[in-house]
Amino acid sequence: MDRIATEEYFIAFLDVLNCKKIIQTDSHDVHLNQIRNIYTSWRQIINEKDFVFSQIELKIFSDNILLAIKTSCNRAADHILECVADIAEHFLVCGYKLRGGICKGKLYIDDTFVWGEGLVDAYNMESTEAKYPRIILSDDVVNSASKHIADIMFSIDAAYDNRIYLNYLRAFGRSKEYWIAKISEAQNKLTAELVALSTLPDERIMEKLRWLETFFEENLRYWQAKGEKQKW
Repeated sequence: MDRIATEEYFIAFLDVLNCKKIIQTDSHDVHLNQIRNIYTSWRQIINEKDFVFSQIELKIFSDNILLAIKTSCNRAADHILECVADIAEHFLVCGYKLRGGICKGKLYIDDTFVWGEGLVDAYNMESTEAKYPRIILSDDVVNSASKHIADIMFSIDAAYDNRIYLNYLRAFGRSKEYWIAKISEAQNKLTAELVALSTLPDERIMEKLRWLETFFEENLRYWQAKGEKQKW
């Protein structure tokens, strides 16, 4: 058997927020089907030959999503950032929230398993550092992204810990009108969620949702301030 080895990758580890409760209360398999449909769509997109994301590897287990691209690929950092932004937006539109981390590190990945220090680093970023429904970025990723991506889709969480995170509500290919509509819809769902939780508040969950509330408000103001004819 050939000897295998790790290589340098950009790695994203994502998690569907509060998925344990979603699974436990999914008595009619509604969420099972919705989330599987999202996963199926993205597997088809990434497997499409000659598509911009075709060099990205995708692994899914329940609510955990792993994406990885070799750093040697052209515009590797930009591709994984744009792909993660599109996936996060897709989940949000469907009523789900992602948390995660993106880093650079050593990884081995094939059809059977995944291994490497980079996987551990990305998992730790998601599970212990992200804290809120945001996708934080390592310095290596920040420094490897193009100026165009960084200027538009990187935000600093000044209110909490000054971490740089991926602002997927400013992803490319959408109009001002689209974003205003989708953010407004997400705000309405979040308001209903906060009201439902207010009778038996869990401060840990409420803190995450309040972070999201501020995130939506900031991005809604951003899009409303743009010129009427400006498209993204």
